[in-house]
Amino acid sequence: MTQKTDLAKTILAAGDEPNLDKQSVNILKYKCILANIIHEVIPEFQGMSVNEVEAHIGRVEALSHPLDDNYAESSVNDVVEMKNTVSKSINDGDTYFDVYFDAFVDKENGRINLIVNTEIQNDFYPGYPIARRAGYYAARAITDQRGTVFKDQEYDKIRKVYSIWICPKASKETAGQVREIGLQEKPNKKLAPLPPETYQIMSIFIVYCCDPAVGCENTLADFCSTLFSAGLTAEERNAKLAEKYQIPEEIRKEVINMGVIGEAYLQTGIEQGMERGIEMGEERERNRNILATLKAGVSVPVVAQIFQQSEEAILDFCRKNNFSPA
Repeated sequence: MTQKTDLAKTILAAGDEPNLDKQSVNILKYKCILANIIHEVIPEFQGMSVNEVEAHIGRVEALSHPLDDNYAESSVNDVVEMKNTVSKSINDGDTYFDVYFDAFVDKENGRINLIVNTEIQNDFYPGYPIARRAGYYAARAITDQRGTVFKDQEYDKIRKVYSIWICPKASKETAGQVREIGLQEKPNKKLAPLPPETYQIMSIFIVYCCDPAVGCENTLADFCSTLFSAGLTAEERNAKLAEKYQIPEEIRKEVINMGVIGEAYLQTGIEQGMERGIEMGEERERNRNILATLKAGVSVPVVAQIFQQSEEAILDFCRKNNFSPA
């Protein structure tokens, strides 16, 4: 039986898998982090620098609470005033957004107000299409505007919604890419096309992270990978965030802390799989642990070694479970 590290023991004892999610969301509360993300995908910010975009972010709310109890007294002024993350509906129930904020752009013909929702999707295979959930969240962000942004028939006042989903553990096929989904008019030869601004009220972006040690060609995927994906030492992550993205030191510390938690949780997951497989000796439990370890991003050769199987057997297991290994 393997010996756990102190940090891995702490995480296992606390049953604290959500801590990694909470820490990820906490990082997204910083204006400089959000500015780097929306700068790359929201067309209204085209031509602006990241610093200029940061000045156009309004109220922000993050779903999770800070891990640091002294956070409320922090002198850091990069966290902006919060916006409600809970969408309440009698018919549809409550929807909890990870990060939900206002942004604006001043144009010659007036101010454009936007609503942005950013989500961390650590489980790449949640059992439903991520794009469909993203569409639902974007739709809720639109319907929530009734009674506040617009009333009755004032549909021209609806603010465009951008929903951005970050997947730290993407498949090989998607790694390093950004998918955009939006409303488009189907061409009709007998009709002149409508102005896009009259119907394009939501856009969805799914960011597939890559190995941050290798890097991504897409700037947004590379930035998100540097923040959230395993594969960099604390020193490497710190240097890249400082030199390439000019992230302040205090925020870099929180990113690095999240990385330490993630690595420890990954180790704990591997150790749990080994121990339960040995102790219970049940094929179903063993298969569940193999799948959980693969989903955590562990490579096929390492999984084969952990569970004392051939690589061919692990690959066959992946095919039977419709899973694309890392």
